[in-house]
Amino acid sequence: MNFFVRSASLHGYAALASEAGANTAALLARCGLPETVLQNDDLLVPADRFCMLLEITAAETGRPTFGLELSARQSIAILGIVGNLLCACSTLGEALQLLRRFLYVHSQSGQIDYSISGQQVVVVFTPLVSHEGRAAQVIDLTLALGLAIVSRLVGGALTGLTVYLSHQVRPEDAGRYRSGFGCPVLFNQDNNAVVFPTQLLGRRVSPDASLLMSFRESLLRQQALQRAPDLVGRLEIALRQCIPLGDVSIQQFAELMHVPVRTLQRRLAQKNLSFRSLLDSARLELARRYLRETSLPVAAIADLLGYGEAAAFSRRFRTLTGESPLAYRNA
Repeated sequence: MNFFVRSASLHGYAALASEAGANTAALLARCGLPETVLQNDDLLVPADRFCMLLEITAAETGRPTFGLELSARQSIAILGIVGNLLCACSTLGEALQLLRRFLYVHSQSGQIDYSISGQQVVVVFTPLVSHEGRAAQVIDLTLALGLAIVSRLVGGALTGLTVYLSHQVRPEDAGRYRSGFGCPVLFNQDNNAVVFPTQLLGRRVSPDASLLMSFRESLLRQQALQRAPDLVGRLEIALRQCIPLGDVSIQQFAELMHVPVRTLQRRLAQKNLSFRSLLDSARLELARRYLRETSLPVAAIADLLGYGEAAAFSRRFRTLTGESPLAYRNA
């Protein structure tokens, strides 16, 4: 199966790699990646090439802590619309559930799961890709960034955490890991995990959750307003961003763009469009992208596009294109 990550996962890569003395253009070319992946947050990057890029960069620069260092250049903002949903959660436990459900929208380089053992929560990250048997950089980046995001959500560092990493590190780098993660780190373990007390699940997300709408507005400014000066263009881009997370309604987008619903409907009608037609178009564009560029099962794609079941997605896809999703994928 082919997995992908959003190119936002490479935020900060060029600067850090250059500081380490790397030729970023040459490394990207070696991994079969265009330089545009560093300029657009929403390109789909093959997860195995993403992993390869981090691993060879760490090796070429002699910086085995490259993934850990890269995490310090990133923030919750790289998660895009998933990030603002996390900000809207009430508790850390709710945020963790949401991240487990929606991480694949942003990155399929690995999967997150968690369980409760006694008085401890064990959050395990399992990488789904590797380069020559290694995925240390993806693991370090994911877990370190994850902890930084959690601290941001709850308004301060958590206590009582321990990080477990499956790879070994040089003795001289152990201190960097403790500093980077802000807690004890154990190496050469069976899993890659973060363990913390169960009572932290009830930790309230900070008042920043009230800034959900401003987070969305910022997202639109960065990814839509600069590229689409008209209202309809902004709506089309916003639809593609929000469809994978459900709750797609004309009321939601009218509020997002600060216009009354009737005004939005009138603007669309002036161009012989409707919200439903734009929604269909955005879903179809995403469906084709997922079918051609990934190996996601049709049922998973249906879920990503907000359909209640795979059969409903297949019927609508056939109505719009004249062929089934599988026929389109195999053509």
